[in-house]
Amino acid sequence: CCFSPAVSQNISGAYLAARQAVVHHDYKIAAEYYARALVQAPGNIGLLSQALSAFLAAGEFNKALSIANLLEPSGNDLPLANFVILTADFKSGQYEQVLARLSVGSVAGPAIDGLFEAWALMGLGKVETALVKFDDIAAMDGTHSFASYQKALALALVGDFESAEELFAGAQKSPISVNARGSFARAQILGQLDQNAKASAYLGKMHGVQGDPQSVAMQARFDAGANVEFDIVTSAAVGAGEVLFSFAEALRDGKAQDGLLLYARMANYLAPRNVDAVLLTAHLLEDLGSYDLANEAYNKVPRSHPNFVTAEL
Repeated sequence: CCFSPAVSQNISGAYLAARQAVVHHDYKIAAEYYARALVQAPGNIGLLSQALSAFLAAGEFNKALSIANLLEPSGNDLPLANFVILTADFKSGQYEQVLARLSVGSVAGPAIDGLFEAWALMGLGKVETALVKFDDIAAMDGTHSFASYQKALALALVGDFESAEELFAGAQKSPISVNARGSFARAQILGQLDQNAKASAYLGKMHGVQGDPQSVAMQARFDAGANVEFDIVTSAAVGAGEVLFSFAEALRDGKAQDGLLLYARMANYLAPRNVDAVLLTAHLLEDLGSYDLANEAYNKVPRSHPNFVTAEL
């Protein structure tokens, strides 16, 4: 961005320090310096936009939201600002506003936008319309498993576990390809169908007898005959968080990826109890060399969670 000579003299030090911090993925320090620069140039769109990214990467969502609200009336095409506000609308249950925002223009591309629309419809209780929307997205190239998984979660949210399991099993089309979290969702669904033995065997096949700590703990509960509730998605907002988490995890390849970190941060905001999203955030920060923030993320894993020891290590 460009500044007048007078403004540049006042903010150049803070701005350059912020940019240097971003290069080294020191997002919290970057956010602090951007904030100092904004004191001198509060209406500068370029500074606001970069500060938004820094605060979001640092995990300070409410501050990022404040900046996004300042950017929205600017008339500039700033997708991240719109994305942050849409995320806040989901969190507060403002599903009509989510739909209105998506009707104006794209936030994250056709597939993600479409899944957000479907979850907003779920939040409004328009289940049949939402399910049709999930199907529309599943019909797009390369999105069958991704969108069908979201539909299965939506069906489970409203208690239609049988239809959800049919989707996972591929009763009407090909089975859904799932990640680790998806396997836990399916196991919980099988449990709600009174199929504890099948759920335990499924987890054993997916993760091994001594595999993922979360799988081991869940298998033990199934084997003991416990009623394992479905808690992967507990609301439409959490469903939207699941979209962001699944997308970021699918694209993670071990390289430094600042963009995926922003998706993971918004997933954390929408679904704070999703420990898998917390761990993904920590892993992404580790990949970026942002070790202090990675440690902050690892510290958010509760002691009661099976992956606590993994986070400590």
